[in-house]
Amino acid sequence: MSNYRNDKKSLFLLLHISLLFSSLSGVCSKLASGYTDNIFSLQFIFWFGFAAYIALLVLVTARYVKHPVEEGARPLFCIYTAPMSLSLAGYLAVEPAPNAAFACVLAVLAQVLLVVVLVRLPHFLRLKFYPSYAAMTFPFVITATALDRTLTLLANSGATFPAELHLLAYAEVVLACIMVLYIFARYIAEFVRIARCEIARKPVSAASALDCVE
Repeated sequence: MSNYRNDKKSLFLLLHISLLFSSLSGVCSKLASGYTDNIFSLQFIFWFGFAAYIALLVLVTARYVKHPVEEGARPLFCIYTAPMSLSLAGYLAVEPAPNAAFACVLAVLAQVLLVVVLVRLPHFLRLKFYPSYAAMTFPFVITATALDRTLTLLANSGATFPAELHLLAYAEVVLACIMVLYIFARYIAEFVRIARCEIARKPVSAASALDCVE
């Protein structure tokens, strides 16, 4: 039981780091476009957050390896692919002249983490429904978004790269759409199942309502 609490706490930290970078990328992209006097403070926030993310990623991964995770929390592993992509999106948003090499390093790391998640994804999809299924949506969306923005940066800088990368970006967009729609359908199916169970638990009330109608 104590192991489960430790795993839950570690995954909870990773989730909040993901949410931090989600907010950061959105705010930075808006501020950087219209308020250039805040660009240095935004850069400081990015680099501080990025360093904290790397440190916490190591700690969370070590905890994740040492202790088993309850079945209901296993889909949260998909969150691993989000923070690096969020870091990349935030970097491209706050830097007036992003370093293409650094962006490519982040993009490669994000893709490696995506592959790690995809290897385990079939196992998660075979699990029965849990609320943690929601973790199999946004991480795929931001990973596809970050890759697309990196390719846009490279194209605008005149760098040459394999055309297959565009196909990879399209494939990740398709995957993200499929996962979002699939998880949405699973949530709807679960809501319907719960509603049916609630109705089935009140046969007397239903009969009374029918008598009232008659």
